[in-house]
Amino acid sequence: MKPYVSGFTLVELVMVLVLLGVLSAIGSSLFARPDSFSALSARDQLQAMILLAQQRALANTSNSAVVLSVMQDNANWRFNLSQGTVSFKERQAPRHNATLSLNGSAFSNGQTSSFTFASDTSVGSNYQFVFSSETTHPLCLAASGFAYPATCQPDQLNLEGSFSVNRP
Repeated sequence: MKPYVSGFTLVELVMVLVLLGVLSAIGSSLFARPDSFSALSARDQLQAMILLAQQRALANTSNSAVVLSVMQDNANWRFNLSQGTVSFKERQAPRHNATLSLNGSAFSNGQTSSFTFASDTSVGSNYQFVFSSETTHPLCLAASGFAYPATCQPDQLNLEGSFSVNRP
């Protein structure tokens, strides 16, 4: 009777090596090109700061304006949240050759745009941010103050007075 020998076959070992090679190639591409990751990271930072601005606006007891400022310099984007004379948070995200456009216009170094949140979190109109590197990462700040990672929807629907209900 032959003793039972356990182990891996050559085909199984080759398949494992091929899978490890593919996974390492995909994973290393994120670290080899930091600009593709920095644009996504900056969009997520801005979305988090908008959420914080909404919370500050809703909890506003001092009736001071809640202002979110977006600034760009040679190396970073800076997101600053303030209320009145108090500055709450400043976050920054490295640029790594990525670009930012606001409503179709490219941000330039030294440029600052500020957004004031009312007590109901509204900001007045839609703002379309697009962080770009190898891929684009859009972020919409809707007039209601809500931010979502997509392109802004056009304000085509004015539903006031467009429905009529016939009741017997």
